[in-house]
Amino acid sequence: MPRTAPPRPPRRQVAAVVAGALALTGVGSALTWDTLSPVLSTLAVPDLGSYPDYEGEGHGERTVKVPEGSTGFSVGQVLEDEGVVASAESFNELARLEPRIERLQPGTYVLKEEMSSVAAIEALLDERNLRVDKVTVPEGQWKSEVFDRLAKGTGVPREDYDALKPQDVGLPPEAKGELEGWLFPSTYNFDIDDDARTQVRKMVEQAQKELEREEVPRKDWQRTLTIASIVEGESSGQADRGKVSSVVQNRLEQHMKLGMDSTVHFVHQQRGRAGTTTEQRKSDSPYNTYVHEGLPPGPINSPGRAAIQAAVEPDSTDYLYFATVNPITGETKFSRTFAEHQRYVAMFNRWCQQNEGRC
Repeated sequence: MPRTAPPRPPRRQVAAVVAGALALTGVGSALTWDTLSPVLSTLAVPDLGSYPDYEGEGHGERTVKVPEGSTGFSVGQVLEDEGVVASAESFNELARLEPRIERLQPGTYVLKEEMSSVAAIEALLDERNLRVDKVTVPEGQWKSEVFDRLAKGTGVPREDYDALKPQDVGLPPEAKGELEGWLFPSTYNFDIDDDARTQVRKMVEQAQKELEREEVPRKDWQRTLTIASIVEGESSGQADRGKVSSVVQNRLEQHMKLGMDSTVHFVHQQRGRAGTTTEQRKSDSPYNTYVHEGLPPGPINSPGRAAIQAAVEPDSTDYLYFATVNPITGETKFSRTFAEHQRYVAMFNRWCQQNEGRC
């Protein structure tokens, strides 16, 4: 049964009581929940207000949905409605003393029935009580690979992702209706009730935030992601991204075909082998940069933050070529002339001869 506290003292008096108790216990000004909780326990929490509150840690199990956009204080009413706390007011009175409650993640929480407000706050701040599907999407994956990973990690049917339309997921007009490149790679904690639309919308929103973070003008969003995706597909490590980006942009300025293997891999949707074959490079796909001059029509994978940064600020070089001479170690050689580049290509070919089946 809920218990009701004596009449509540004025807010200033409440603050003074709490501050005085903190000083007496040696807590000082470090007002965190870890320090506040035991102090409140000794104060008899209901004295902070005249609202009903349950005692103890609660019992049973109650699944509670914290909606997107909820504030720490609006959660109190949700908890009261679900029978977790005795009153939203009691919860809110204590939540005001815990600044971390404002960073509460939306989602589905496993709590208990009839919890004290103190116990409810502690439980909400414990991420172990948040029921999520955790999915990590690596940099450089194609849309099809991202969808496979999402379906496997969340149990949402694979076909639900293919059925999505641009207007379903908040895709900006700059994307021209194509999701490729806009599924930002990261680790996501999806709510267990999130459908394909909700998951993909979150990823698209994150991609837009990353572009805004790098202060990329909207008119350049698609171009930036396209360059970044090539950088992601061609780079073997952080140290190479800026140089690869410089090669892409130097070749564009000189109206040279980019000739990037990553664009050919995208066309054929094949992974596992270094380099490309003569037959593969003959494809007339507009994404084949061996055949068509300029950038492909759009991104060829999902670039991460480092690749976007490299696209925005490439290294200052006069390189026009590069070749990864050892695909296992990622060793990459950059060059200014075609003759120099050919020497590095010969090194790559020797590696292929020594590593049969890898090229």
